[in-house]
Amino acid sequence: MPPEPVEVTYREPAEEFEAPDGFYEPPLMAIGDSLYNGVRSATINEQLAEESTPAMVARALGFDSFTTPDYPTHVLVDAEKWLRNVRALINLPNRLVTLKESVRENARAWVNMQKSTGPMTFDNLAVASSEVKDLIEVSHKDAKEKRNRIWRQSKGKDVFKWPLLDLHLAINSAFVLNPHQLAAFEDFRPIDWINLRKPKRLLINIGPNHGITNLSVDDGFANGKFRLAQLPNEIDRLGAFIAQLPSEVEHIYFNNLLPPSAIANFMPPRDEDGNIPPPPGANNYFEFYEKRLATGYHRFSGEEMEEVDNYVAGISQATADRFRAAVGATRSVHIVDLGFLKQNFDGKHDRNQKVPLHGKRYSNNALVSAPSLIPFSKLGYFKRGGLFSLDNHHPSTLGYAILAEYLTQQMSEAEGLEIPNPIDLNSIELGLLEAIPNVWHLLPFLYLAYIRMKGGASTDDLTVEPEIASQNAPENQENAFKAIDMLMRTNFSA
Repeated sequence: MPPEPVEVTYREPAEEFEAPDGFYEPPLMAIGDSLYNGVRSATINEQLAEESTPAMVARALGFDSFTTPDYPTHVLVDAEKWLRNVRALINLPNRLVTLKESVRENARAWVNMQKSTGPMTFDNLAVASSEVKDLIEVSHKDAKEKRNRIWRQSKGKDVFKWPLLDLHLAINSAFVLNPHQLAAFEDFRPIDWINLRKPKRLLINIGPNHGITNLSVDDGFANGKFRLAQLPNEIDRLGAFIAQLPSEVEHIYFNNLLPPSAIANFMPPRDEDGNIPPPPGANNYFEFYEKRLATGYHRFSGEEMEEVDNYVAGISQATADRFRAAVGATRSVHIVDLGFLKQNFDGKHDRNQKVPLHGKRYSNNALVSAPSLIPFSKLGYFKRGGLFSLDNHHPSTLGYAILAEYLTQQMSEAEGLEIPNPIDLNSIELGLLEAIPNVWHLLPFLYLAYIRMKGGASTDDLTVEPEIASQNAPENQENAFKAIDMLMRTNFSA
């Protein structure tokens, strides 16, 4: 059945405005979700936006004018900072109180925020949690009204009962789409900025929030598969808008979907001695998997994991084909295969694919710290993982750099571009990996034990690190679970 016709209408500025130098026909812009926004550990702020994949690509290619959102503060929660300040489980009750207060004050500040004094607009318009509709339907005005409505309805309630994901998306979108709050751009959606400014190249990452996140955090796979099945139809709509962009927009780089087994949240359960089974080797699967940070406990076989990978690969191919067909011959469409991460950087399944840097070996295992020997220390030591951040879904800065390096090479080959500033993984600021919260050697394993017991699973095999099993104090568990739940509801989607 051919796709239904899509009505394509772009919005023009509502009034005259003074365009700054370099406003029109920039060399590169980006739209999409958190993978391009730069979210790390459920957090976005100005510094993380500067280390996003599109920003790294721009620097590598010498596009020095590329601008990223200059957030005046983080959006709702700075998870890494908060977790460093927890220090020990005994501090959780007080830290949970301060977390609620800080989220409330952060939301209040965003609602009352004055216009930005930075760039009029940004070259990176990706916003965490976005779906296709957010790129072609939701304007600055829509996001601002939603932000203010959620604040009015929620400010008197317990923060844990707020619709935090919706609020996060609204705050982020309202700022990114019109930082100066100019009347000219009140009704602008991301696609309208692309139409107006006419970048030569457009990077797009969209799709994970159409079901990949559900596969990873829901109790089961049914909902994720159902949502993913709708993605090709949704992408027809985006493709129709892309097809009618001005001819100055010459190249579209569209990411396909990452195989779920490469995501850090899918991990093998520990054996009866508390050890992770040895990697099965390239293109192979563990006997069993479980979801480390999820809404409920879900253990499943390697055969099921492979089936999910194959299902996602089929949807990904169909989506890419539909996008290319919808755009047609109006411009060059380049499909960026994120499967390279599983083929070349899947250290979880093949230890030969771990990334050696500075005497350590990093992989796509769930990030784990080793405890500090100093009591109540903020920081632990790196132990395992490293390509993903604390939330097991968003990359670390190293993970983003690996993606940026690959994308830069793909663009160079497609267009014959020189790479004046190649990405050097040895020079990447590791950030989180050199400052892992000390409490992270314990907290995720307590949460995993909790959802296992809640789901009726056996707890005979250790679900915490062996060296900290003795710290699994019942009086501290409930606070630990509340903390993780808080962070998950805030922004564990893409």
